[in-house]
Amino acid sequence: MSDAGRGDPITYRGSDLDELLPKIREELGPDAIVIRQREGLDGGVAGFFQKRCVEVVARRATPGLDAYDASSPDPAPIAPAAQAQAPAIAEIMRVASPFIEQLRAAEVAAAEPVAEPVAVVEQADERQEVTGAFGTSAYAATAGGAMVAVAHLEEHPPVAPQLQLVSDDVQTVPVPAARTGAAATHERALVAAGIASALATELVDATISHVLPFEPRRTLKRALREALALRIPLSPPVPAGGRAIAFVGAGGSGKTLCAQRLAAAYREHSDLDVTAISLGGAPAAAGARPAGDAGLTVIDTAAVSPGSPSDVKRLAAELRRLGRPEVHVAVPATLSGNAVRSLLDGFAPLKPAAIVLTHLDEVGHAGPVIDEAIARGIAISYASDGSGPEGFGPADPAALAARLLA
Repeated sequence: MSDAGRGDPITYRGSDLDELLPKIREELGPDAIVIRQREGLDGGVAGFFQKRCVEVVARRATPGLDAYDASSPDPAPIAPAAQAQAPAIAEIMRVASPFIEQLRAAEVAAAEPVAEPVAVVEQADERQEVTGAFGTSAYAATAGGAMVAVAHLEEHPPVAPQLQLVSDDVQTVPVPAARTGAAATHERALVAAGIASALATELVDATISHVLPFEPRRTLKRALREALALRIPLSPPVPAGGRAIAFVGAGGSGKTLCAQRLAAAYREHSDLDVTAISLGGAPAAAGARPAGDAGLTVIDTAAVSPGSPSDVKRLAAELRRLGRPEVHVAVPATLSGNAVRSLLDGFAPLKPAAIVLTHLDEVGHAGPVIDEAIARGIAISYASDGSGPEGFGPADPAALAARLLA
């Protein structure tokens, strides 16, 4: 004899209660007793893509414990033998009555939807796992052991009952950075490092909107570093053949050291002829020789204050006589934003091709210089930290961005 025939409890699972009621009524009869109802999440992979489901435990009505319709004019009295167990029977009746009404109402499920009472399960007090045809899932069970919380009825269109939260060890989808404090923290750090507020906001917003959707597990800080590095202008590829570079700057800017290091690097490791020229009255670097069409000419200019238009104009005339070499302005990383703007404005008549970032060993970052380079669209060609020959080389945007957003 089947479990349904013996009156043993049977477990039904489905997406919602409305789906299960007709099946319960068909198999167990219109007077079936619902013993327990639990709701939660089921299935999925590693906690993702789970579906809402409901589990109902019901059995066929048996003599002495059958629920009756409270609306009947003459309900049958409880037998004397059962009166001794009246509290337990009353509890079963109290729990089962609302579900019996729903079983009977299932006959009109095919009719046009109308507002009708639906069961809303009260907040669960405990959590437990249930293993069945759907695998192991976390369900919410109320205090009271096997009995679930008493359902109450509310008047509104039929909807799926709200599911309870699953256990704490279930994985969740990462929260977008825009909903955490990380975005605001990194934006403030960029501004504090010398990046303009408008640019910092744009970088954060663009990274959250257009970068993280494709790499959701990347940290916002790392993505912001890469986004900032892409914004830093770099010199175009170096053409083959001869090239002439003039380093200009104020006194103490580090331009002479950069000129010497560039010439030394090419002499030691390049196949080009190198010529070093000094326009400040000092002799050219030792070992300098004229460069041909396939050579490199490095020019160290005299120190000029960007606040002296006449000196800048005189320097521009000297550079024209040398065939208009590429002008690279030495800008110390120690300068403030206003100082960087004043320096570049003062040397604007020289039409500089790039910035040489100097004195990197004296500060943790070069935010004001980077911000101004981005704003003007002027490349950062070389970087120098003053530590030795190995501390000079082509600018690395990724390294500069990492210094700025450590």
